[in-house]
Parts: sequence; structure tokens; C-alpha cells
Amino acid sequence: MKKKILLALAMIMLFSTVAAAKGNEDLAQLDGEKIGFLKMNGSIDKIVEEDGYFAIHLKSATDNNVNFILRVGDTPIIVDTKDGSLKTAADLKKDMKITVFYDVNTPVMLSMPAQFTPDVIAIDSEDGFNIDVDFFNEELEGARHRLAINAYDAKEVYYSDGEKSEDGDFENKNLIVLYRESTRSIPAQTNASKIYFLNSKKDSNAVEYTEMKAEVKKVINDQGHISLEVNVPMDGGSYDALVNIMTKSSVYSDKLYDQIKPDTLKSGDKVTIFYDEDDVYNYEEPQRIVPKVVVLNENEADIDAILATIDEEFNLQGTGIQMHNYDHTNVTFADGKNGEMKDVKNELALVFFEDVDHSFTPAKIKPLKITIMQLQNFKHKILLGETEIRFNISPIKVDGKELYPVREIFDNANGEVSWNAEDKVITIHLEPDVISIDTVNKTFKVNDDAKKDLNLQIVEGRTYAGEELFK
Repeated sequence: MKKKILLALAMIMLFSTVAAAKGNEDLAQLDGEKIGFLKMNGSIDKIVEEDGYFAIHLKSATDNNVNFILRVGDTPIIVDTKDGSLKTAADLKKDMKITVFYDVNTPVMLSMPAQFTPDVIAIDSEDGFNIDVDFFNEELEGARHRLAINAYDAKEVYYSDGEKSEDGDFENKNLIVLYRESTRSIPAQTNASKIYFLNSKKDSNAVEYTEMKAEVKKVINDQGHISLEVNVPMDGGSYDALVNIMTKSSVYSDKLYDQIKPDTLKSGDKVTIFYDEDDVYNYEEPQRIVPKVVVLNENEADIDAILATIDEEFNLQGTGIQMHNYDHTNVTFADGKNGEMKDVKNELALVFFEDVDHSFTPAKIKPLKITIMQLQNFKHKILLGETEIRFNISPIKVDGKELYPVREIFDNANGEVSWNAEDKVITIHLEPDVISIDTVNKTFKVNDDAKKDLNLQIVEGRTYAGEELFK
């Protein structure tokens, strides 16, 4: 009982601190809101170097008390409003006046003073730019109704790492907006002088995979090609989807933390499916999806998995999560070969973990197992037209001639491979061409060209073809 009372008092004290320190905005206005960025003004009282980050003691502009400690390391983004340039934590000095922006969902550490990691710190300047940070909708109006963008300078658009951007799509994005003048309306209207995306160029190029929880209703095995009929629960009901497991798809177990054969899946299994939105080929029910990874959820412990690209600071891009305490983590490549933590940087990986610590921003996890979603070394390569494609399934020799695995090569070339079981025809969509392979008559054609003979063999459900197909 005493612990509960103490915790309740701590929560009251914490949120009293938040309200006092915020000053600029009324917390009551945030009820039900889950997007956008809040801000507060203050001056730096002192800077203490902690283990791996700087603790910035922020003196409130409203009551002159230190109500917050900002945890500053590789994040947040620091902008000097004098010229709009990017700075580092080393540029922050005692008595500097700053404006702090933080996501409305930012977790705050229960301490006195309260501690959190902001998303953006602006170094204030009397004769510099005005600044706002927010989520901007289709009308380019900020979620917190402070600012709306009427126009912008296309030459002054950047990623958060300072690289220039030619992306003029600001709708539904988190932006840093620097501007000179604005109207007195609500929201204020402005012509932006400089805009930063809240993600780096590297982050913007990283594929983000959608996660879908489902139950397997039926497993279809068509000559070794596995498809899953699954049911996906959602608010108010559920919907059906067809999951085609192709060569570029991998199936893992959260009990073994390792790869399993797709044909071990069965009706009633609970699975987590990770897929790229570009690999959804039918948006009407049932959806048809080609996944990157399927995880069989069979571990009785509360084990979770994330598929994401890992950056230089071990952030899982697009998730708001960072790995720590990973010194003894088991790292492997997709072919099972052992790796090291240095190998995971800038790679797509499947990360198994147990708990998420939301007291930090970004949230922290201790990985149990990391699988880099590429082979350490591809065993083979072939020229597909003029493009070198690497693959790992060994060719076979028939009558002294090498035949190559059709599906893996075209999957690795980002083609879409489909099989018509009735006509025994393989169709490959590889932009801008469509390739048809008649496995009965052993011929192929590209688009509307004449049919050509093809050296072809089907071995254990896998189709192999001669090099004439790939020229």
C-alpha cells in the first residue's frame, strides 16, 4: 500500500512539473491527441556529461526553475535559428536560450527533475529565423495548429543529416520549418525559408515493413510452393489474406530464433507476417501478399520480433526503438553463418527481443538474436541481361549443360513469379517485360515474341532452366 501511495504521489509531482515547465501550451488540450509536437522555452542552467550522453538542465522561461533534464546524445536534431544550420550537442553552452520540441507521445522518466529526450532543440536568436516542428497534414497545416505552410523555397529543403532533398512531398510528414514572417491568424500562415525532414536521407531510402498478426486457416503446397490462407483480426472483425511464400520469403520460429521450413506451418498456427507494401498484389479480399518474413509464434514466453534496417547507432529505422546491451547477442546471416554486431549496421535484420524500455527516447531493447536478412556470401552469380544477379541455390548439370534455379534468380531480381498449376505455365513479370515459360513443351517467350526452345528440368518441385532464358 505504501508503495502505491508513493507511486501516486510521484505521478502527481511529475505531471505537475510537466505542466509548470511547459508554459506555452495547456496539457488539457492534448486529450485524445496522438500526433504532433509540443514545445517549451528555457535557458541552459548547466550541462553534465553522463555515460554516453549530455544531461542538459533546462531552466524554465516561466518560473526560472530547473524542471527538466534533457538527455542529449546522437539525438535530438539541433538547429541554430541564427542561420538555420545544424549543430551538435557540443555546441550547446550554459545560459543559451533554447526552444525544445518533443513528440506528444514522448515518455518521461519518473525523476525529479523529470528527464526525457527531445526530438529537436532550437538555439534561439533574436535576429534569426522563427522555427516550428510539427506533423503537417495534407493541407500543410501543423497538428498543433501553430503554423501552416503556404509556400517554400525548393532550394532550401534538407534531410535531418544536412543532405539536400529534392522531395517536395511534405504532406503527412514531420517537419522542421524555419521562417521569417507569418500572419496573426490561427494557425499562422507563412512562406517557409528552410525545411528539414525529421528523417535522414538514409532513413528515407530504407524500406519499412508492415507487421501483420494472423492465424493460419489452410496451408497450400503446390509442388513445393507454399501459400497460406490466413485470417487477420482487426477492430470490429477480421479479413482474409493469401500469403505466397516465395524464394525471397523466409520463415522463422520465435521459439528457436531460427529459420524453419515453410511446410512445417499448419492450420491453427499463429504467425507474424512482415511485408513491403509494394509486395501486396491485391487490395481486395482476400489480399495477396508476398512476405519478406513470416514468424511462427510458438514461444510461450512473451517474445517479440521486428524486421527493420539497423543504422549506425543501432536504431531500428522507422520503429522508434534502439538496441542496447548487445555485447553477447547472437548474430547470424540468413544462411546461418555467424556474424558480429558490426555486420548489422545499415543492414535489414530480424531482431528477436523480450521487453521494451519506454523510459528512454528512443525506446530501448536488449536483442536476444539478430539475423541479417542477406547471405554472408552468395555462392553463385549469373547475368540477367546486363545485370549481375547473385543467388545461393546451386545449378544442376543435365547432359553436360548447367541449368539454373528460375524462381530464385527472378525473385532476387525483384521480379514477380507466378505458377499456373492447370496449364503448367510459369509467368514472370520483370518490368517492363513479361516472360512466359511452358514447362510441358519446354518453350518460353518474352512479351509477344516468338516462342523459343528452352532446356528445362523440374527437380523436387524446383524449376531449372538453361542460360538462354536469362539472356
